[in-house]
Amino acid sequence: MNSRTIITGFFIWMQSLALLTASPATTVNSIYDENTNHYKTLGTASINLPYNLLGRIANDFKKYDLWALKGINGDSDNSRKFISILKQLLFSNNTRTNSGFFKMIYDVDLIFPFGQSDESLTFKVFEHQQVKGLLKKFKITLDEDSLVIDTFDLSVSLMEAQANKTIVEFSCTFKLVGIFDYFFSLERYRYNVEWRILKIIENLKFYAEHLKT
Repeated sequence: MNSRTIITGFFIWMQSLALLTASPATTVNSIYDENTNHYKTLGTASINLPYNLLGRIANDFKKYDLWALKGINGDSDNSRKFISILKQLLFSNNTRTNSGFFKMIYDVDLIFPFGQSDESLTFKVFEHQQVKGLLKKFKITLDEDSLVIDTFDLSVSLMEAQANKTIVEFSCTFKLVGIFDYFFSLERYRYNVEWRILKIIENLKFYAEHLKT
């Protein structure tokens, strides 16, 4: 691991703090688990839209890039506050292993020589439950060695609450590598990870409303 990579990784996660709120009615709790040395999030969002609409959108992984990163990809003032700009979320199937993968394309918005363009991280879909094209649950995990991230596991479930209401349940387990984890904090986790998860759920709501009209 060279010094450029260490400094770049350090700057990605040492960002100024901000409190931002997603619009769906959301209950979320993030903690630092001292027994496992992982950050953990549990949350529930209530969206006043029918499950047969949200479930269909959430089950179409190949179209996530159309909506999931809005307001995260550098197209807004809030997203430009991040040093790591998440630009694209691409999905592909491995027909040989019957596995699905998300590839996150991102930039590191720092001056030379620490800035980077079109870097990527790959996440494997290791559980996918759907009924008649409507998503019930999926889980993803980091599927490659990273110089900064040790663990990233995300689980998302959708269920019908009422005729025009959908409940989204989500959980995340996260840990940085070595020295980066030492300088991280629960507040920075909430800003860098928790907020982006909430923003994606907000984007799902907005995209579904757009398709409905």
